[in-house]
Amino acid sequence: MHLHKRAQTTGYILTWMIFTTLMLIIIFGSLIVFTDRALNPKRDTFSLQASLLSQRLLSSPNSLSYVDPVTVRAYPGIIDAAKLRDPDLEQALAETVWYDEPAIGAKLIIGTRTVYYNKAYYDRYQPLVGRSGPGGARSEAFQRVMLIRDKGVDTPTLAIVQVVQVNP
Repeated sequence: MHLHKRAQTTGYILTWMIFTTLMLIIIFGSLIVFTDRALNPKRDTFSLQASLLSQRLLSSPNSLSYVDPVTVRAYPGIIDAAKLRDPDLEQALAETVWYDEPAIGAKLIIGTRTVYYNKAYYDRYQPLVGRSGPGGARSEAFQRVMLIRDKGVDTPTLAIVQVVQVNP
């Protein structure tokens, strides 16, 4: 069947309009993304940093995790009771949990024991949590159910990590 010349042209025009519309969406979308990156180069990564610090404090083999003496394998969900009883635990955490951001502090509550990471910083900025602007600080808390291994016996406990950082 032979189409009229106007019917043939309508298909070409519709195809051209759809293609042009898609290209304009791609171009304007790219401009919006590039403009946003140029105007707002800093991203708020506090939640990510706080999560990583809490995981390092609770799960790192250099920190509180139980390390099997035979296999030298760390068990991230199990806390070594001997490490938890160490009187110099805060100093050990400061030396073993190396973290890029020195302007961050944390309080760990594991069972009945409270331990600090960067205690001076935590004590200084904890009262400022909730204030907006550059004079305030922000906080995020993480809860995890852990096991404490003491002489081969595992006891479940709740581990709470509260991370504090000054506002940018």
